[in-house]
Amino acid sequence: MLDLEEISRYWFSSRTLMRKDDTSVLGIHISQQVIYLILLAQKGIAIFQNKLDFNDWLRTPLIALGNNKPLDYLDTGFGVQEIMNQLGRIEYGVYA
Repeated sequence: MLDLEEISRYWFSSRTLMRKDDTSVLGIHISQQVIYLILLAQKGIAIFQNKLDFNDWLRTPLIALGNNKPLDYLDTGFGVQEIMNQLGRIEYGVYA
């Protein structure tokens, strides 16, 4: 799965998370971003039936994405939604 370094590449720095202590609350923006990534991971793992295959898919260029990797789309909410759409197409057997 994505590690902290990869996650920090997308929406927030790993230093932001490291500065938080166990009693600190994440801001709404960071919390929303984390939730998006968790939902994406849950859907991807459910569709591919294991973490390794989903992880490989995230790093594989897709024709439907202009030969870009799904991982490259995770830096915005719109990008995450596009990857969710791609996963939905796979789930229902619609390959575009």
